[in-house]
Amino acid sequence: MPRRLDLAIDSRAELVGLIGAALRGLCAEAGLSAEAAGDVELAVCEAVTNVIKHGHGDRPGHVVRVEAVVAEGLEVTVVDDGAALDPARLAAADPARPFDPADIAALPESGFGLGLIKALMDEAAYSSAAGENRLRLLKRRAAPA
Repeated sequence: MPRRLDLAIDSRAELVGLIGAALRGLCAEAGLSAEAAGDVELAVCEAVTNVIKHGHGDRPGHVVRVEAVVAEGLEVTVVDDGAALDPARLAAADPARPFDPADIAALPESGFGLGLIKALMDEAAYSSAAGENRLRLLKRRAAPA
């Protein structure tokens, strides 16, 4: 039977860290390296933060669910009932978007999150139907050396 974790948090930014803490343990169960576990935690917390900020507009009364399953690594699905993401935005997100860290004033306020998620994870797929949004993320276990 696959090992899985199902979590739900109120759509509040101060609760996002709970998701990261729970995922760290499951990453170890999935046999992911410490680096891969850090990638998963950062990508999923970024996705959940995006839901809270953009999907729910920081409005209370919503829930963000995270479903995680140990498979060929770790498969995580972020589920919400917020505003749908234009699927073209995920497809167009550039995981290698260049920026000049020395020119802080020129950095856009947003726009790096989806590219970051794609850069950290092996797969990222989004769907929306019947008022439910699902972002499926996969981090594969590294092949044995």
